[in-house]
Amino acid sequence: DDGTLLTSTPDDPNAVTLITPTAQTKLPLPEKILSAAILPNGQKLYALTKTTLYQLNPLQELYKSETPLIGFSPSATGNEILVHNGRQVILITPNQTTQIHESPEPILELLLPPNGQTAFVLTEFSRLTRITSGVPTELYPPFPAAVHQTTLGAVPGSLLRLSGGPFPEEVTVTVQGRDFPKIAST
Repeated sequence: DDGTLLTSTPDDPNAVTLITPTAQTKLPLPEKILSAAILPNGQKLYALTKTTLYQLNPLQELYKSETPLIGFSPSATGNEILVHNGRQVILITPNQTTQIHESPEPILELLLPPNGQTAFVLTEFSRLTRITSGVPTELYPPFPAAVHQTTLGAVPGSLLRLSGGPFPEEVTVTVQGRDFPKIAST
């Protein structure tokens, strides 16, 4: 929010650069960084390597894995963080680390919304699973793998276009709790 940015360091794959309005700081790690994240308030920085999730300010190992890690998603406060190794989803909190889900197919994406209470997992075969209190619920198999929504200013009478798919014939579209009728599909 204050112009702080966390970015890769082109000349060093084992580091990220923290850019603030007043300075640039290179933050090195012992191995190649796969991805990094900064919380919206700029207070916590994270980096994921093949085996470890780090907090960068100060440098601290949050989770070490025996299997290669692929992705992570922190909550808005950073008190909850999800990591995955392609099949298993692990929840990291200040008090414990718990495997909360094992996917039957490869995981593409994880999302931990700002509240940190519900997780979403999108798999390679287009399944979307919601995990609440450690209980997985498959929302829609198969879920469209690539959806583009144009909802800016959506009100009754406006057009909402969804692309991606496959969409089932019985798909329901709602915007702010209101059902939109399906006019056409191709």
